Amino acid sequence: MSERTARAPALPVEDRRRAIVAAVIPLLLERGADVTSRQLADAAGVAEGTIFRAFGDKESVIAAAAEMYFDPDTARNALRAIDPDDPFETKLAQVIDRVRERVTGTMRMMAALGRRLPPPHSARGDTGEIIGRVFAAELPRLGLSAERLEHLVRVVAFGSAIPPVARVDDPLTSEELAHILAHGLLDPQEGGSR
Repeated sequence: MSERTARAPALPVEDRRRAIVAAVIPLLLERGADVTSRQLADAAGVAEGTIFRAFGDKESVIAAAAEMYFDPDTARNALRAIDPDDPFETKLAQVIDRVRERVTGTMRMMAALGRRLPPPHSARGDTGEIIGRVFAAELPRLGLSAERLEHLVRVVAFGSAIPPVARVDDPLTSEELAHILAHGLLDPQEGGSR
């Protein structure tokens, strides 16, 4: 009597669709919309026929990937994952990292979409509140509201993520930007005042 290998239980359709979409986002960010359905299937670890059964066509997979990628909760959840107990500069660098990743990813996804507009979503929503929770211990000393701090970090991160502005050969790191935001440009050891 031979033992048969048991197949994994089938996922509900919506779970399968979400798993496929999440798996193909990195491929779209890397290669754009000129990917084949075979490449999408390989990225998702499924048969090409599964892609067509779940979505109908390649364009529907790409549209679903854009919808998931541009969901503001993705960015908000990344900010929520920052530990409020981390040191101030570490948290600043993490926020800058996440905003920079979002900006560069958005540019790549827009290119993948052929410059079509992203799906509409609500504006910033509760990002200021999230920043307020992450920096609750420091806000009283900063003299800034959480919304103002979020705006400042967004400006710095956004400006440092845009290729024509950022130096490709020697970009500023998120840690360097966080240090400048936290301490200013003058180094106290070099005669600067505090």
